[in-house]
Amino acid sequence: MNFTPFNGAEFTRLDNGYLLTAKPASDLVVDPLSGTVVSNAVYLAEEVTGDFTFSAKVSHEFLSTYDACCLLAYANDTLWSKACFECTEEGESAVVTVMTNGRSDDANSVRIAGKTVWLQMCRSDQTVSVQYSEDGTNWTFVRILATELPKTVRLGILAQSPVGEGGSFRFEEIRFADSAPANMRFGR
Repeated sequence: MNFTPFNGAEFTRLDNGYLLTAKPASDLVVDPLSGTVVSNAVYLAEEVTGDFTFSAKVSHEFLSTYDACCLLAYANDTLWSKACFECTEEGESAVVTVMTNGRSDDANSVRIAGKTVWLQMCRSDQTVSVQYSEDGTNWTFVRILATELPKTVRLGILAQSPVGEGGSFRFEEIRFADSAPANMRFGR
């Protein structure tokens, strides 16, 4: 993919991916209670139109609560989808999804032992699904939902550190296909 940096993103190009530096107190969220928009997380993205399958191997050090590597499908500050590998309130690493259509719907999913996982986000028309994998091949269902995303979105990778001091977040083995999988639930 031919990524463009957003929100002053600082990154290092690796042999097989990117090291993206999150800024302190950075996030992309619309508070579900107050509607307050926070949109200062750094990301790299490319505009894509139509269906897609997008995945990456992600890892970080889990230094602060809500630190996360995310896959992002972005239309505007109040309409987007994130699939994240996040440090939870309990200090554990977990797959987390945040879907935003006006306000954010934040849902923790499975806990992951270790600091690395593969995330995948798929789109078929107005449906988005998220899967994770511990080997980059066998995908496990996390979430599927209808969305109001427009046909063209910014698709990319995001690093956040909402209550922390920032840090380095690794995205490797990035894969993109301009088609949806046959099975949207299981991403294959």
